[in-house]
Amino acid sequence: MKIAHIADLHIGRKFEDLSLIEDQKYILNQIINIVKEEETDALLIAGDIYDKISPNTESFDLFDSLLGDLSRLNCTVIMNSGNHDSSERLGLGGRLFTYHKIHIITDLLDSLTPITLEDEFGAINFYTVPFIKPSDVRNAFEEFKGTSYQEAFHYVIEKMDINLNERNILTAHQFFINAGQVPELSDSETVSVGGVDAIDVSIVEMFDYVALGHIHGPQKVKYDTIRYSGSPLKYSFSEINHKKAIPFITLKEKDNTDLNFIPLKPQREVIEVKGLLEDLLKYEKTNDITKATVTNEEELYNAMGKLRTVFPSIVSMEIMNTRTQHSEYLVRANEIITKSHIERFNDLFQMQNNRELCDKERAIMNELILEVNNNETH
Repeated sequence: MKIAHIADLHIGRKFEDLSLIEDQKYILNQIINIVKEEETDALLIAGDIYDKISPNTESFDLFDSLLGDLSRLNCTVIMNSGNHDSSERLGLGGRLFTYHKIHIITDLLDSLTPITLEDEFGAINFYTVPFIKPSDVRNAFEEFKGTSYQEAFHYVIEKMDINLNERNILTAHQFFINAGQVPELSDSETVSVGGVDAIDVSIVEMFDYVALGHIHGPQKVKYDTIRYSGSPLKYSFSEINHKKAIPFITLKEKDNTDLNFIPLKPQREVIEVKGLLEDLLKYEKTNDITKATVTNEEELYNAMGKLRTVFPSIVSMEIMNTRTQHSEYLVRANEIITKSHIERFNDLFQMQNNRELCDKERAIMNELILEVNNNETH
């Protein structure tokens, strides 16, 4: 069985103040065509279908058009709600869509019963979990008293009657990490401060493939078969180097899985340009989404307006010269001076380890700092 995995469509999203609705139409049409060409058996869409809980009219129209395209595919479609979605809005009409082999999972209780498909090797069970918070699990199950995302998701997994002799697929929209190692993040996604929503990947390792949404950079979590597909479009300048693609999973017999990727090509790329204004104005005109860094020392008149003649989709411009750099250094120096020793060490630790100090580590460092200070005063 051949399975495609996408996530984080964020229909209706803007890049800064620039509408991306036409870019999203273009990339969704491309995805539909690829799924057709690859003779895909199942398409998984792992959450954040919309960008906002209350989408605008053109976002509704685009999703409505997408549903029409999905209904004409010769494959089963399974999607779940993400943290940006309204479960009520996304799930509206869900029972009707199942007649067209489109399954929209927005209710936690529905995730406990798999959607089962068959191929020549037997059954494949698709478990699909909408984005959940601990409070959602407490509301659904009175006996659950946990308070962490880890406890909540583990409880839901334990409620599933998983046959480990068959092939099982999980689709989820949560923040999964590997033994404290945080995935590569970009500026376009929001993760709770301090990693309170983090879930260790060890609790889903029994699945033959785990299709994740929530992180916009395509990447695996510990294993190749547990991965974030990433968003189909770049939604921030921190994603410039991302290689957006659709993971395709070919399931054979149990424990025999192939994985390959088909790249996506956007209507507009995301680029950064840097140099003197007069040099930037010599570039070939492009409609790519642009950030410009202008390095002129002299004061400039209407630099943004002039840049728009070459870069019509420019969304950001900054001046970088000796004056602005000097100001940045002063601001940064003042920030550092006002921080305590433990805050400075925590910044360094986070830079090296992609996480903050835990309470125990912070307590140890506070003791060491206190000891050093005492020695210096004697």
